[in-house]
Amino acid sequence: MNDFFDYFFKKYALPENSTPLTAEELSEIASTLPSQLHELYSTYGRCTLRSGRIQICHPQDLKPVLELALGNDPALSFHSCHAFAYTAFGEIYFYSKVYGCGAIETLTGKVYCENLTSPTTADDDIEYSIYVPFSMSDESLDFDDLAGIPLFSRAQKKLGKLNIGECYGFVPALDLGGESSTNNLKRERAPEHLSIIAQLKTFKLIKILDNGQTEAVRQINNT
Repeated sequence: MNDFFDYFFKKYALPENSTPLTAEELSEIASTLPSQLHELYSTYGRCTLRSGRIQICHPQDLKPVLELALGNDPALSFHSCHAFAYTAFGEIYFYSKVYGCGAIETLTGKVYCENLTSPTTADDDIEYSIYVPFSMSDESLDFDDLAGIPLFSRAQKKLGKLNIGECYGFVPALDLGGESSTNNLKRERAPEHLSIIAQLKTFKLIKILDNGQTEAVRQINNT
């Protein structure tokens, strides 16, 4: 395991559960994701990390969701972006060979890709951007309720720990009148649930400004 993941597992512990990938699935990853992730996939396959706050997935698992969210966007097409992880509440982290790591907030319709909205120098190695989601705080990997209080710990206490391929989902969906409350949370199969959510959103590319605020750059072409 490389130095980053050695440090990561010492800090947060090894995956609590994992499912190995097939030889075919591993070969697909070799052509779509950076080498920094290959040993992680080879050793643990699909797995849950950070007590279930984040989960490693195979790119094909959430490809239908990326197709709905990104479509044939000229910069972030679902053909060129590959999901490798997602949070318990469905924020998806993807990798583009051109722009590096990006994120899709399925619950808000926001898409982030810093190397697209705020390009760095050509000498920077974008492959290392895949470490970003693993380095985020617990709060950043959470989702707040109506009072602005993180939901993850309460969701896990009420519904139990997520299995591989699951997420916590609001039922009814927030866009259909549901509320961000533990009363409306259920354990859902992530691909199916996030596909439904993605069909309810208009996704926009978001830029993070120097003062920490954000602004919408443009609508994502998801047609």
